[in-house]
Amino acid sequence: MKYISQEDWEALNAYSDGELPAADMIVLKARLKNEPALQETLVQIQDIGSALKIIRPKLDSEAMQAQKPKQIFGYFAIAVSVAIVFVFVEQVIFGFRSVLTPLDQHQAFLQQEFSVSYLDIQQASARNGVPDLTVANLSLVANVADEDENQSLHYAGRNGCRLTLTITKNHSPNFSATPELLLASWSNASHHYVLLATGMDANKFVAISKYIRIHFNDPNRKNTILAMREATQTAVPCAVG
Repeated sequence: MKYISQEDWEALNAYSDGELPAADMIVLKARLKNEPALQETLVQIQDIGSALKIIRPKLDSEAMQAQKPKQIFGYFAIAVSVAIVFVFVEQVIFGFRSVLTPLDQHQAFLQQEFSVSYLDIQQASARNGVPDLTVANLSLVANVADEDENQSLHYAGRNGCRLTLTITKNHSPNFSATPELLLASWSNASHHYVLLATGMDANKFVAISKYIRIHFNDPNRKNTILAMREATQTAVPCAVG
């Protein structure tokens, strides 16, 4: 997929919503006939809009007050669907807005809600080289990548833990950790890594950071897995939910 500019991205969104000024619409329609990248992006934007309309709950006030068990199950299904669509939206947005910093991406993930069940935690999330953090009670809930092999992984836990790992070919802008934001960053010959967590137990974060560093360099990670498990067992609950 070819990238488009931020201005074109905003114009296509306005066009899809019927909010683009008439003069700009004429110009955009002419470009759409000759620029496949714009055509492809418009289709994706329209698909996202259609998906959001389908899953939007249509509940009247009486149904909201009843709160029957059957309705509660329906609300849960809708929430899961919304989470899936949001992940798809992030895949599109991150592809076109490659200027987002690791902190931007972490905060964007925090704005989303992910359903993490006990079954999710039990199932291994390690695939295609992705670190498996199930020992730390964290499940992979979003995996975003672009054509330049930049990647953002977001993990969530049942107790509110949220953690983001970004992997890029270039160094990211510098920023500092705070009492609420835990930060670790390192580089190897080919990539730069930034690990962020909000409200997580510091010892648990350190153990996870060490494990992830070794994950990309050493297939035998038994000792760090044990350390991560021990840190998780003694960690205080995450402060975000």
